[in-house]
Amino acid sequence: MGNTFKRIMSTMLAVTLAATLCFIAIPTRAQAAVKTVKVTLTKDGNGGAGITLKPGAKAQIIVKKATGNVTYKTNNKAVVSVTKDGVIQTKKVGSAEIKVKDKKGYSATVCVDVAKGSYLARSGKGSDEKGKVYKIWLSKPAVTLDLGEGYSVWAYTIEEGKTGSVQFQSEDWGIAAVDDHGNIRAQGHGSTRIYAHKGGRTAAIMVNVN
Repeated sequence: MGNTFKRIMSTMLAVTLAATLCFIAIPTRAQAAVKTVKVTLTKDGNGGAGITLKPGAKAQIIVKKATGNVTYKTNNKAVVSVTKDGVIQTKKVGSAEIKVKDKKGYSATVCVDVAKGSYLARSGKGSDEKGKVYKIWLSKPAVTLDLGEGYSVWAYTIEEGKTGSVQFQSEDWGIAAVDDHGNIRAQGHGSTRIYAHKGGRTAAIMVNVN
């Protein structure tokens, strides 16, 4: 009787141990990484960022320096929706802007472009192979600088293929100069525009120098 009981207990222990090892050995399915887009809220609302997604994709808006509850509002629900937690859900090809705002009224804009086979490129050197640029915009519509102060502006594009570099140009080099990488330097008092050109598309930032 005693030996039979021991054999039963040994068998049960072996089965339990084997089941535990099998459970541990089963790999968990890795979840696909969700894209993120980060924005910093500012009093003038000039802050912002851009992201390109395919139809049916999701992305998370990450807000820096927010006070209190943050709200999200899209201007094109047919193309992009956004949850109260800042999760972007794309629906179909097109463009939309999401306004992000905190309790103090500080805000920023997230530009979302939904496209098949196109991608978002930031300013920088590229090849001269032919491609097509659908849209270009800058990280800020305007900036105010003190004399001698600098600011780096980013140019974002929606494009297909390789289209070369973004070309920056100042409307008045005596007020503000800009290099090939979008680094602006305040040269003299007044206001002028800095232009970014690529693939026949143009965007501009207003530069005010105190």
